[in-house]
Amino acid sequence: MRTALRFVSWAFLLSFVTMMATARADVIFSVSLSTVPLTVTPGSTAGPFSLAFQLVQGSQAGQNTATIDYFNFGSGGSAGLGCPAAFGGVCTFGDASGHIGSSVLLGATQPFNALVETFTPGTSLFFQVDLTTNVDTGGVPDAFAFSILDIGGGSIPTLDPSGADTLLTVNIDSVTPSIAAYGTDPSRLTNGGTGVSLTLGAPAIAEVPEPSTLAMFGSSVLFGLAGAVRRRIFRSLSIAIRIFWHNAGSIRRQDKCIDYCAR
Repeated sequence: MRTALRFVSWAFLLSFVTMMATARADVIFSVSLSTVPLTVTPGSTAGPFSLAFQLVQGSQAGQNTATIDYFNFGSGGSAGLGCPAAFGGVCTFGDASGHIGSSVLLGATQPFNALVETFTPGTSLFFQVDLTTNVDTGGVPDAFAFSILDIGGGSIPTLDPSGADTLLTVNIDSVTPSIAAYGTDPSRLTNGGTGVSLTLGAPAIAEVPEPSTLAMFGSSVLFGLAGAVRRRIFRSLSIAIRIFWHNAGSIRRQDKCIDYCAR
C-alpha cells in the first residue's frame, strides 16, 4: 500500500513538472499612472480622451497576441461609451476585439492592429497586459504600444524618442523584452481642442509572475515536501531496525541466561 501511494505521489509530481515545461512564455505586467491633469483645466479642454492599444506586426504574421484587462479608472473615471469621433466612429483596426470596460485582445495577424475607445479620466488609470513573446525570425520584431489620444485623434505629446508619442512601448525582440515607459512632453501642445501643455509622469510598470513561474515554485515546494517525507520514513525505518535488533539481542541474552541457569 505504501509503495502504491509513493508511486502515485511521484507520478503526480512528474506530470506537474511536465506541464510547467510546456507552458507558453509570456510577459505579464501592470501599468498605472495618474490621470488627474486630464480632469482639470486646462488639460481637460483637450478631451474627450481615448485609450489606444496597438500591436504592430513585424517580419512574420500571427506571432504574438496581447490581452489587456483588469481596467480601473480611479475615482470619477470610467470606460467610455463609444469610438472617437475623429476616427468616424471606428474603434478597431486589423485583428482587435473587446472593450476597455472588460478586456481587449490584439493579434498580430495584420500589419496594424489596434483598439481605440473613449474614456472618462479619473484620478488614475490601471490595467494589466499579458503579452506573448515569440520572436520574429525575419529581424523586425512585433511591437506593442499604448497611447492616450486627444479630441483630434492625435497622441498626446510624450518623450518617446521614436516620435510615435507612446506612453509605453514593448519591442518583442526577446523572450524577456524591455518595457519602455515615457512621460508627456510639456514643451509641445496637444493637437486637439485648444492645444494645451500636459504634464503626466511616466506610467509605473510592475511585472507580474507568470502562472508557470508560480507553478514551478510550487513544484519545488512539493519536491521539498516529498524529500522531507522520504527522510522521515527512512529515519523511522532506521529507528525501527535498531529497536528490532536491540530487542533481538535482549532475547538472545535471556536465552543464554536460561540455558546457563538451568545447568
